[in-house]
Amino acid sequence: MLLGTATYGKGSAQNLFPLSDGGAAKLTTALWFTPSGRSINRRRPAPDDDTGADTSNAKRPTYKTDDGRTVLGGGGITPDVLLPAATRTPSDSALEQALGKQIPQFRDALTDYALSVKGSHQVTLPEFT
Repeated sequence: MLLGTATYGKGSAQNLFPLSDGGAAKLTTALWFTPSGRSINRRRPAPDDDTGADTSNAKRPTYKTDDGRTVLGGGGITPDVLLPAATRTPSDSALEQALGKQIPQFRDALTDYALSVKGSHQVTLPEFT
């Protein structure tokens, strides 16, 4: 069972290659597929495409998961149970503002501390996660 919010369907990675005239060429270098073999990439309309992207479920390919569930390809991942996006509390916003650009270092420090506590076996309560 999948919980969360729907993904927007970005199932590829591109690299930019600079050109001598100052422009760049974008080349798709990777595609992602789920374990059942379906692409999560949603078709985007081309700039000159007046029909727009096909968002109907009728033309999307169907796949079966390992458990036999039918899922649709080509349109992102839709979870079984939709959960609302988390909202920030005022204290979360205040901490983020105080940390500013140091947030990655703060997260790294917390992770390092948690791993050191875990490695030292200081916390032995089975319900502690």
